[in-house]
Amino acid sequence: MRASSKEMNADYYEKLQLDSIKNEYIHEEESPFKHAKYADVIEPVISKLAHKIKDIRNENQFPIVIAGDHSSCAGTMHGLKMAHPDAEIGVVYIDAHADFHSPYTSGSGNMHGMPLAMACAIDNLECQRNELSEKEKEYWEKLKFMASNEPSIKPENVVFCAVRDYQEEEMDLIRRHKIPLYSVAEITQKGISSTVEEIFKKTRILRPYLCVV
Repeated sequence: MRASSKEMNADYYEKLQLDSIKNEYIHEEESPFKHAKYADVIEPVISKLAHKIKDIRNENQFPIVIAGDHSSCAGTMHGLKMAHPDAEIGVVYIDAHADFHSPYTSGSGNMHGMPLAMACAIDNLECQRNELSEKEKEYWEKLKFMASNEPSIKPENVVFCAVRDYQEEEMDLIRRHKIPLYSVAEITQKGISSTVEEIFKKTRILRPYLCVV
């Protein structure tokens, strides 16, 4: 991205303040957790990101996060709630996957499929398929309530865009909370400008704290 920026004669990387969060917890051993894989590695990274987002917002700056493992976006959402504890945070979630599983419902146990459930503090026990160990429960609670003892995001304040792959447990949540879901076909038909305008109308009460993931 830095090389492409230079080729386009853009000066983003020269004029913007850059920072990074190092992952000091990488290990190659198999995770001891079946339903919340590498939760012990992921939790401190998400926590660091959340506090970094809080610091950036407290300085009245606008954060742009570029990350690898998608579970990290929970840190962005928690961090916004830390910085704005009395605000309702809206989320426009642009992804091919819903990422709305919890350790209780995930068939793979991969936590990059759980960031929205982390931020919304949702277990979805109505669709439970897994029994968690005490350690898995402990880390999951930390990941859900990182900003406070309440969910950072309300599911009714989420809008999905371009989701094409979801499982029944996730769709159950989407239906239950009446979460808008814009397919690629619908976005193509309406056009991006019209879709964005419609999304902003749906999330008007949530401004100015709108997180695009």
